[in-house]
This record gives sequence, C-alpha cells and structure tokens, in this order.
Amino acid sequence: MGKDAQDLEVKKLRHSAECVMRQSVQPHDLIAMLRRLLKMAPPDSEDALFAHRHLAELTVETEPWKAALSARRLIAANPNDDQGWALLALAMSLMSHYRAAERAYRKAIAISPRNPWYAHNLGHLLDVVLDRPNEGLPLLAFAHRMEPQETEIASSYAHVLGRVGKTEDARKLLRRALRQGGTSEQRALLTWLDEACDGRPSKSRRRKTKTSTENSSSSHRKNRRA
Repeated sequence: MGKDAQDLEVKKLRHSAECVMRQSVQPHDLIAMLRRLLKMAPPDSEDALFAHRHLAELTVETEPWKAALSARRLIAANPNDDQGWALLALAMSLMSHYRAAERAYRKAIAISPRNPWYAHNLGHLLDVVLDRPNEGLPLLAFAHRMEPQETEIASSYAHVLGRVGKTEDARKLLRRALRQGGTSEQRALLTWLDEACDGRPSKSRRRKTKTSTENSSSSHRKNRRA
C-alpha cells in the first residue's frame, strides 16, 4: 500500500472509530478497530496516540499489562499527560503493583491537582490496600468536597474516617449518601460504623476493595481530567 493510500486508510479508520464511540456498540468491535488503526498509523503519531489512549481505557480491566504499555506510550509522548499517568496507575493496581500505582497517581495529581477522581483513587489505595489511612484521609476529604453527590467517593471517605477513629462523622456521612440506596458493600460498611458508634464489638475493618480483587471498582475507571 502506498503512503497516500495508507494515510487515507488511517484517516478513515480514525473517523470510523470516533463514530463508533458515539454509539452503543460492543467494546470488542471498537477494540479491533483501534488495534487496526494502531498497526497502520505511524508510531507516536497523533492517530497512534489516539488509539493507545482508547485501547488503554477499554482493556485496562481485561488486559492491564497491555493497557500499561499503551499508557506508557502516552507518557513517553507527553510526560504531562495526566490521563496517561492515571491509566498507568490503574493498570498497575490491577496487577497488584501497588507502589508503582501510588507513584503514577501522584504524578497524575501533580499535573491535575483538582481532579477529584485521581485524589479518590489514590486515597482509597492508601487506605485499603497500603494500610495508610492517615495519608489517604486528606485526599478523600478533598475528593468529597469536589464531588459531594458521588456515593462511591462518599463511601470511601466514610471508610477512611472510620479507620482513623471518626466513626460518628463517618456514619452521618454514609447515611446521607445512602438515602437513595446503596450496594451491599456500602450497607455492610454502614453496619460496621453503627456497631462501632454503639459500642458493639466489631472486627477491625479494612474494606475489601475491588482494587485488590479480581474486578475493579467503577470509580477507579473514572480517570477524568479536571
């Protein structure tokens, strides 16, 4: 295929991928299209980086090591790509490389300090996985201030408040957040806080988080820009 024909094919593939993203389609269809685009586009071109970014987002839960490679390409092209760092952090956490995930989240936050999801993800990682709740507390407090209506952020904040001994504050916060219902995990957290506040014996709690199990929490996918 000549260069002009290849450039035209790359342009068509990118346009098709962008159209598909605006529709409700099976992810594997879009992934196949992006992988084809990646093969045809010049390395480190805008089109290749477009493919890397969306492949990292779409495959991070199923193929985190591949997503990490794509995220590293984004960072190599632009070290100030906060989303690239956040995607790398998520991939690292899903592969149980928690120290590397912490470093990558800190990079993302340094670039985009007002992004509540980066603060949430790092704070939750510090609290639940790395057992450093006092370090996670200010990050989760900030995330909650920025997104007070997000139940997942509120429950993570309540969890860390409970772990540092502020159980009454945690219970009030979580009750407000769960007025419209909640997940079984969030209701279990509220039960633990009720027991702690009422003086009933309860086990020391480190919430089982999907960061450290097979599936990832939806909140950890929200690596949004500020």
